[in-house]
Amino acid sequence: MLCDVSLRTAKKEDIDQIVALYDAHMQYITKRSKHFEAKMSSSDFKKCIQEDIDADDALVVVGEHKSQIVGFLLGYIVRSHIGKERVNVGYIEQGYVLPKFCRTGLIVKGIALAKDWFKKSNVAHIISNVNTHNEFSMKVLKKAGFKERTIRYVCEF
Repeated sequence: MLCDVSLRTAKKEDIDQIVALYDAHMQYITKRSKHFEAKMSSSDFKKCIQEDIDADDALVVVGEHKSQIVGFLLGYIVRSHIGKERVNVGYIEQGYVLPKFCRTGLIVKGIALAKDWFKKSNVAHIISNVNTHNEFSMKVLKKAGFKERTIRYVCEF
């Protein structure tokens, strides 16, 4: 089935399908975690995706199967201090694949595409924050070459 899925950067005409996947992703996470609450509405996410598709410092990768978007991956670049240096740091924000296309390697291939983009963009390293209960995402990131480095504690307001 993976042979039938192509990866590419998103276009404006993909936005509604990406938002529908985002909604499915939020429903999936909400079912799995009692404590999860979506931080962004669909309409706010849509605005962000519209901006990201046009931005030089953001990447939206989609997996397409027979003209249907079946997965997405979001990445962006920020300037950050590492020691005394100010460097570009890449972030892989989130990814989701329809259940039918899970365990096909689609996200790992999407991360590989993102890694190439980050390298061309002079990024020092890539970070992906994962909820501690999300073992599947941790396995995927390890498969894609990521290593656990720190544990981040967050105080939300």
